Amino acid sequence: MKIMKQDYELLDHTADIGVRVQAPDLETLFTKAAYAMFDIMAVKHHRSDGRPVETFVELKSDNSNELLLDWLNELISLGDARCLIFTDFAISELSANFLKAEVKGLSKEYFDIERDIKAVTAHHLNIQQTKKGLEVEIIFDV
Repeated sequence: MKIMKQDYELLDHTADIGVRVQAPDLETLFTKAAYAMFDIMAVKHHRSDGRPVETFVELKSDNSNELLLDWLNELISLGDARCLIFTDFAISELSANFLKAEVKGLSKEYFDIERDIKAVTAHHLNIQQTKKGLEVEIIFDV
């Protein structure tokens, strides 16, 4: 599945930035949320001939809301520690409380950093079932 840039809706929020993500299923929701977060953080240079760095993420949480929060915060942490902007997310296992994924990223040198996202907050983070599928609002601490 190809996720398109801007496949999310920006939300007005005092001092922070938020997005609303909609998806037909949990895997797509987690993937879209990750793309949205890094899209907000950075814009790729035209000269992006860097070699992608692969890493693996495995997380356990009490429920899907906490798992989404942990997933996004883990990506921020890994990206900061390795000076990467993640650009590809392949989730191989996902349930309400477990995630296993391979993620790929490029060095931050290939990006203009637009916003420094420090963390994802639990504020208003609640995955909802809608007529169109799943929806979640995510607030980023910038």
